[in-house]
Amino acid sequence: PMLHRHAYSEVFVFLSGAFEVSTLGADNHVQTATLEPGDPVAIPSMAWHTFKNIGNMPGSFLAIHSPPVM
Repeated sequence: PMLHRHAYSEVFVFLSGAFEVSTLGADNHVQTATLEPGDPVAIPSMAWHTFKNIGNMPGSFLAIHSPPVM
C-alpha cells in the first residue's frame, strides 16, 4: 500500500495476525517494523505511514483516532 498521512493521530493495537507497519523517517527513508498480537504503534498526525497484513490469515487491530474522526 502507498504511504499516506492525515491531520489526526492514530494508535493501533494489533489483536491477531501479523502486520508490517512502514513510516517515513526524518531522513526520508522508509522504516518498517513487524507487529504481532499485543503490539501497539502510535502514528503522529501528518506522519507518512502505511500498513499491511503479512500473515497467512486475516488479522485484526483496534484503531484509536485523536481527535475522533469516525
